[in-house]
This record gives sequence, C-alpha cells and structure tokens, in this order.
Amino acid sequence: MVLRIGTCVARTAPTIWGSISMLKDRPSVAPAGPPPALHVQRVFSWGELFVLIPMHAFWMLIRSTPFVAENTASAWVAALPILLLVLFGLIAQFSRLRAAAIHAEWLFHLTAAAGMVVLLVYVTVRDPFNPGIPITWPLCFWSIVMGFAALANTAAHERIRAQTGLDARAPWVPGTVIAIAAWAVMIGLASGMAWAPYFWTASLIFHAVMAVCSRKASAPAAVPVNRLQSTAALFESLFLVAFMTAILLRAIFALPMIGRFELKYLEFVNLGARPAFFAGAVLALLAGRFRFAFLTHAIVALVVLTAARTASWPIALAVGYGLPAMFQSVTRQGSLARSLVYPGVVAMWLLGMLGFSLAGLIVEYNMGLDFATSLMTNLRNAALALYIIWLALAGVHFWRSRQDAPNDGAVDVPPAEESAGGIPIYAAAWAAVGLFTLYVLITAMWPQVWFERAERIAIGEPTGVCHAGYSTSDEEYANLHKLGVRMMRIDFQWDRIQPAPDTWNFSRYDDYVDAAEEHGIHVIGLLVYDNSAVETDPVGSKRGKYIAPADLPLYLEYVRRTVDRYRGRVFAWELWNEPDIPRFWDGPLEEVYELIRQSAIAARETDAEVILLGPAMTSGLGVHSAEGIEHLHAIGALDPVDHPTMHAYVSEPRTYYNEFLRHQNAAAKYGHPGAIWITELGDPDGGVYPWRGSREHLAVHVIKAYTIATSLGIENLVWYCYRDAAPERLLRNPKDSEGFFGLTNHDETWKPAAHAYSLFSHHCRNSEIRADLV
Repeated sequence: MVLRIGTCVARTAPTIWGSISMLKDRPSVAPAGPPPALHVQRVFSWGELFVLIPMHAFWMLIRSTPFVAENTASAWVAALPILLLVLFGLIAQFSRLRAAAIHAEWLFHLTAAAGMVVLLVYVTVRDPFNPGIPITWPLCFWSIVMGFAALANTAAHERIRAQTGLDARAPWVPGTVIAIAAWAVMIGLASGMAWAPYFWTASLIFHAVMAVCSRKASAPAAVPVNRLQSTAALFESLFLVAFMTAILLRAIFALPMIGRFELKYLEFVNLGARPAFFAGAVLALLAGRFRFAFLTHAIVALVVLTAARTASWPIALAVGYGLPAMFQSVTRQGSLARSLVYPGVVAMWLLGMLGFSLAGLIVEYNMGLDFATSLMTNLRNAALALYIIWLALAGVHFWRSRQDAPNDGAVDVPPAEESAGGIPIYAAAWAAVGLFTLYVLITAMWPQVWFERAERIAIGEPTGVCHAGYSTSDEEYANLHKLGVRMMRIDFQWDRIQPAPDTWNFSRYDDYVDAAEEHGIHVIGLLVYDNSAVETDPVGSKRGKYIAPADLPLYLEYVRRTVDRYRGRVFAWELWNEPDIPRFWDGPLEEVYELIRQSAIAARETDAEVILLGPAMTSGLGVHSAEGIEHLHAIGALDPVDHPTMHAYVSEPRTYYNEFLRHQNAAAKYGHPGAIWITELGDPDGGVYPWRGSREHLAVHVIKAYTIATSLGIENLVWYCYRDAAPERLLRNPKDSEGFFGLTNHDETWKPAAHAYSLFSHHCRNSEIRADLV
C-alpha cells in the first residue's frame, strides 16, 4: 500500500508541480539569464550610444574643440549617427538583412576602433596654427567614426537579444556589480569629455575587443521579435525621455548659475555622484528585477515633478532612476524602436546641458525663459500621455501572455548563417555615410579652403580697448599709454548726433576725437542704431534698434555726414554691431544685410580712403559663430568692406584656434582679401555669463588670445573693455556680468588682466612671429 502511494505520488508530483508553475507563470527553476560577459557588452554599448556619444557631440559642437563646424548648416554632419540608426532599424525589419547586419557587427566595431586611432593620432600631431586640411574635414571624419560606433552598438544589441532571448534580465548579483562598474566608467568618461581622448581611448579598447568577440561568436539562433512588447517598451522609453528632459531643464533654476562652461559642465556631470542618484538607480534596478516599474515610474515622476523647482535632489533622483530604467526598456526593443528613441535622447542631453550652461542668461536676462518654462510644461503633459499609452500596451501584452500566447505578434528571425553575410551590409553603410557626408560637404562646406601658416607674420600695434577715453582727461590717457592701448572703440550713435530732423550736433564726439588725436590714440567708430526722433515709418519709429527700409535714406544721410566730418581723423568705421541678436537689431536679418551693404557704399563714396569694417556677429556656442558672416559674404554686403570683423567671448582660449579660423575660412571661401579684425574680445570675472572666469584666469586669457590671434594673422584685437562698472553698480547687480569685463577696476587700478595686457602690448608689438620658433 505504501509502495503504491509512493509510486502514485512520484508519478503525479511532476504534473501537480507543473500546474502550480503554470499558475505562477514562472518556471520552477529561475532562468540563468545572459552570462556576465554579454551583459557587460550590452551595458557599455548602450551607455556609449545613449549617454556618451550625445554628450560628446554636445561638447564638440558647443565648445568647438578640437573640431569645428563652419556654420550651423555644416553642423548637420553630426546627425550622421541618427541617420545610420534609422537606416539600421528599417533594414532590421527584413529578417535576412537583419541577420546580415549581425554578421557585419565585427566590421562595424573594427571600423570604429580604427577611426578612433586616427582621431587620437590627429589630435596628437596636429598643428592648430597650420591645419593642413580644410577645417571641417576632421569634423566629418569624427561624425563618420561616431556613426560606425552607433552601428556597432546596435548590431551588438541585436546579436545579444538573439543569443539571450526575450528576457534581458541579468543574474541579480553579477548584474548589480556590472551596473555599478558601468556607472563609474560612464561618470569618469563624461567628466573627462572636455578633452576628447578620454572617451576615444576607452571606446577604442571596447570596440577593438568587441571586434574580436563578435567575430568569434557563433551565429545566433532564431529568436521571435515580439512587436507588441517592443512597441510597449518604445513608449516606455519615450515617457522616460520626456520625463527626464523636463527634469534636466529644471537644472536651469536648481543648480548654480555662476561659472564658466567647463566648470558648469562638471557640475552637471556630478549629478551622477549624489546620493539621490544612487537611490533612484537602486529603485529602478529593483523595479526592473521584480517587475513593478509601472508603479515606480508613476511614483518617481509624481515626487520629482511636484518638488520645489529650485531643489537639486529631484534632478539627481530622476537621472539616477531614468537611465537604468531606460536601459531596461531599450533592451526589450528591436532596432527600429531604438532608432526612434535615440533622437529623443540626443535632444534630452542637448536641452538639459545647454539650458544649464546658459542658466544665468536665461534666468537673469530672460533670454528664452518663457520658451524654457513652456517646454517644461509641454514635456510634463507629453510624459503623462506617453505613460498612459505605455501602461495600456503593457497591460495588453501581459494579458495576451497569460492567454498562452507569448509569441503573439512575433516574427521569427532566421539564423544568421542563412543570410548573405555582412559584407554587403557593411558596404551599404559606407555608401550611406559617403552620400550623406558628401551632401553636407557640397551644400554647407563648399568650396573647401586650405590654410597654410606663413613663414613670417608681422605684428603691428594690435592692442585696443572698448569704452575708454570718455573723460578726455590726461590722467586717463596716461593710464591707457601705460597699458599700451593703441586704439579705442566707441559708438557714434545716430540719435545723439541728430536729436531732431533738422538738428545735427557733433560736439560730444568732436571733444572725444580731439582728445584722442592729442594723445596719439586711434579711434574706431561704430555707425549704429536707430533714431526714433527722425524716423518716419510708423513701425520703425516705434520699434527699438530697427530701421525700416523706408527710413534707410535718412540713416545713410547720417552715415555720410559723420564719415565726412571725421575724414582722416577716425581710424576706421565699423558698420553696426551684432545685428544677429534682438538687443541690437529687432528686425529681419535680410534688411540689416542690405542696410550694411548700402552703408558701406555710402561711406566709400564719401571718403574713398576710409577704412571700413564689417559688422561682427555674436560668437557664442560654437556652430553659430560664422552663420551671419557667411550670409553677408554671400550677398556681397562685405565686398566694399576692408576688413571682416568678429566678436569672441569664450571661457577657454583653447577654442580660439577654431573660432578664428572659422571666420578666416568664411572670408577666404568668398574671396575677401582683407585680414580679420576682432573688435570685441573678452571675459568677465563676475556675474553669471557662462564664459565667466576668475581674475587670474582672465589674465591668462589675455595673453593666449593675443598670441593665438596674431599667430593666425589677425591684425587688430580690441579688448572688451577698459574698466569695470562703478562699485555701487556691482554691489547692486552682482549677477550682471556686463559690469565685470574691465582690464582695470573702476578707479583704474590694475587687475591681473591689465598686467598681462601691458606685457603683450609693450613686448610684442611691432615684432615678428616666425613659424620655425613657435
């Protein structure tokens, strides 16, 4: 009897246990999950694609070092990784092509590694004074390398999914260790992003190893692609992107606004070292492991979005939670879904880091504040809608899987060995890269300009300052001579010269020019701005810093009279000031381009010997520096001008090589023979401008700026500006950087920058730079 009972139990136990297991919807033995090696590959390839490459692109384009985009249009070449990912996602919808792409993975890795070797060699041996190749070629090559890295990472994702199946969870303990190690590596690489080789070296090693590993990997077996699951994961990722973007924009208000770009960037990256970041990451890992992310997503979003806008801990919490949660959702996606998420991730980092970098300008100067606030609101609403859609899709997928239809909506992928091999896909990738790069090259970077360093460069007397000599006193001029100032730049404003339609009053400027002549300092005059008391057009007379086309003859009369009055006495005339920002021109740029062209013609007709300077455009943020300058050259507005000009406000003089060469490239491209003049260049040591530096940093800045500029053949540099604002103004407005640009304090006592300026002006003027000695 006992034997029969035992036999019965032995026979029925597997059936009973199987039934219980089916009710629990989980196997009796937990799946082993992917081995740690595969999880390391997956984590780093995801981190490089979704974290490091977007942050790296931001740094390259915004800081303009070591590569340069000629203009905003040429910067589109940086979008190459996005294009390649979209193409990969499309071809992955065809099973044989998808298998072929997996076969080509090792070639993608190998190309990325080889490209990074070239990049490292280039930045090691390049001579920034003598590029040797057109300035945009390195940017194109860098974009190609990043594109192949993106392809390699996406192919690795497909291979690993095929090898591990649909459940991407790693073993709990090894997975946690790998996540912590990945965090440390990513933070280290991101912190060193200011100097690109940190990132390139790590990626070079990774892709070289991956080329070997993926070449030796056996062909993956067929694995179903669950489209419903992938679609649900897509909306989950988009929810996380919208949520994190809204939170990163809060860094504008929550994190310190003061500091130059490099230091602010590190402050941004250091969000990953805060306790709240770790708390969010642990919560995301637990939610992914035990599958209650539907709850934690809502809780974290609710807590963070309702916290005080000026609190910084919600930002760290959101990033710490969002990144691992996004990793978990992306691992459940196919290539097409990943390619749709990627542009959103790029926009997330771009908006977050750019907003934080410019926080002082946004908050204190209201430059884009309404846009930022509106964007945050729209992103919160979008996040809510995406969360609801994801929840519905995830619920449908869960219900269908409970109905014994785990492969509902799935398409079998044939084994990789059934494909035609990876060579055709690899060749197609090169074709796409070549066509896109060639298109951008022809439309935005043509004709190409080749720079060569002159053997000898003569330095005249390039030292000037803005806003000096107003007192016309001997004491002020004695200090200017001690500094070595050879030029002063001031505004000859139309409304001050012609206060009424029939009234002309030059007395203020007569005294100024007389004093400058007496003390042997040249004057650079700005012909600028509108005159509401004289303008007749109803729109132009009411709108500040704008001259309607109907009133252009009135402005040209002011130009003629002013140039004629100071014929032979004013050293050079500059036509308008920074018309690409509303602060100085509140109208269509096409109209100011025509105003400048006609102003140059009128001034030249009045005085054939006059030195004319083109208008300078603002030079912030890398890719925008030369955009307006190119348009002026293209329409011929600068043809009558002797010297194109530029303004340069940067936090790190290392970027000056590319900033200066970009403007020289624009002039050479359109055949303009005149040397570049810099009529504003400087750095505040106070306030909230993102190019603010310390007083000691400003002194180093002066020496580097003048040395680099003159070594590149730039003839004159006018420092902005002579002295700081009055102490009471600085105390009243400590965040206003405009008061802190001076070489001297308000009482004309010298700051460290003044000593540096004097050092260059007295020891380097009227000298010669020899290429063999630099």
